[in-house]
Amino acid sequence: METLTAVQHGPRWLPAARIHIAENKTKAQEEDKQEGAEIRVYLDGSGIDGMVGGAAVLYRDGEKRGSLRLQLGKAKHHTVYEGEGVGMILGLELIRREQNVTGVSMGVDNQAAITATQLMRPAPGHHIWDLFHKRLAMVMGRHREMEMTIRWTPGHVGIEGNEAADEEAKKAAQEGSSPMAELPAPLRKKLPYSRSAVKQEYMQKIKDKAQQVWEIAQVPKDGQVRRHHAIQDVRETSATPAMETCKHPVPATHRTRPASKAPASDRPG
Repeated sequence: METLTAVQHGPRWLPAARIHIAENKTKAQEEDKQEGAEIRVYLDGSGIDGMVGGAAVLYRDGEKRGSLRLQLGKAKHHTVYEGEGVGMILGLELIRREQNVTGVSMGVDNQAAITATQLMRPAPGHHIWDLFHKRLAMVMGRHREMEMTIRWTPGHVGIEGNEAADEEAKKAAQEGSSPMAELPAPLRKKLPYSRSAVKQEYMQKIKDKAQQVWEIAQVPKDGQVRRHHAIQDVRETSATPAMETCKHPVPATHRTRPASKAPASDRPG
């Protein structure tokens, strides 16, 4: 299980990467087309068939150069949000392998994952972002001229890199991780369970149990079953053809009474 520390960063901490979130999907798509960074990395997280995966793909000068993926584990232990963070770490590993890196654009389709890179306070899954910052510092130590901007690249709007990352993330969830030797060392061991995922699984179990108890309570006992059938039989037996054809029978208290006989003196002669 993940542990939440009291303080994530010191008061003088500054993030090493810039972030940029466009006003809307259309503008984000246009900005991606106009992006001039030599290296562009796209990533995604995915949850399929009860499993969670994360992946990243790298393009250099418009050509796909490589990809990595990791299967985090079961959805009851991990979240797709974590998968996005793992994808960012895998993206850094792809960048680390390159030579002469300067400008880098990292495309992320999850805005919460983007803003998490700037948080100073602890939050669920922050062990993923702590690892991201450590790996980013290492990569920037290797590529000293590197400047990176993390951008919002919305999914399913025709951005090629996003679509490629989405496919790799699905493969991670369904088929498994890249070869162990290709993964960054911190991701070669089992990740801590997510508090959010475990809590969600626990609450779902409570709801399922409550539903089961409620359904059992709705099943009548033997005596109630017999009484129910007896009442139904009485109702069916007492119904007459006239009552069946009358959609709105007149209430008993308002039914017309037979007219009383008129006095003899009032009768016509």
